[in-house]
Amino acid sequence: MTSYLGSSKADFGSELTMPIITAVVLGGTSTLGGKGGVIGSALAAIVIGIMRFGLSMNGVSNQYLDIPVGIMLVIVVAASTISKNQKIYALIQRHLAFKH
Repeated sequence: MTSYLGSSKADFGSELTMPIITAVVLGGTSTLGGKGGVIGSALAAIVIGIMRFGLSMNGVSNQYLDIPVGIMLVIVVAASTISKNQKIYALIQRHLAFKH
């Protein structure tokens, strides 16, 4: 924006923070740092873009487009935490076996 106009607002792009974080985490980057890839993040960004575009094409208001992205972020972080923590994984397995 600055290269085109010579100036830009300080908060330009601030509404893209959650979709970007979701794409990076969904793409396989560790929330603890040190591990991740560009290809996975790019593919996840495409998935999120298609999802947001599809929702807006179906008449969903712009103010509600971040809700599915936020839900996806919570699910991905929870699944990543559960899969990496053996104690939580074992507890869930015992709980599921107990119910059946």
